[in-house]
Amino acid sequence: MKKILLASAGLLMMLSASGSLLAQTCTAVSPDLVSGSNTVTGNTCTGGDASIGTVCDGNNPTGPTIVYTWQHGTTAGTASGNIAVTPTGVGPTYNPAMVIASGADCTTALNAAFCDVSVADTAGAGAAESISLTGLNGSNTRYFMFVFSLSSVANQKCGPYSLTVGTLPVKLQNFSIN
Repeated sequence: MKKILLASAGLLMMLSASGSLLAQTCTAVSPDLVSGSNTVTGNTCTGGDASIGTVCDGNNPTGPTIVYTWQHGTTAGTASGNIAVTPTGVGPTYNPAMVIASGADCTTALNAAFCDVSVADTAGAGAAESISLTGLNGSNTRYFMFVFSLSSVANQKCGPYSLTVGTLPVKLQNFSIN
């Protein structure tokens, strides 16, 4: 009986340890993305989540990851247009990729079950990647967009970029009348 108890305790410790090794965390940048003419600039080389080993659909980023978020409104609305990530700078070599997922938090969104739009990574180094927003209309849904690279070439793994955003129906966060 004592051997079974010790073996069970050892197995439980191994299982809990293996779960913590596979865990990944991430944090979204702020402020949230907004629609229309919103252009955001960033640089994956100077920040991002290095702890992300796998994005929601099984791809493994090769460089740092930047995470953006938005909260879809509680009433019916339609997301439209695209989100595009364009490498910037003189002779850009960054090879961006991106994916959109939803979930209660950024870490939950990394799970394959919450992947809403598969990885966009077809344009190559120095070229823009784009994801359609069509179909991202979940009422009161928190979306996360991960910007990263899948390239194995050193100077393509990170770099500066600009991000343009289509139309996002968003949740009103604050309202007052003076």
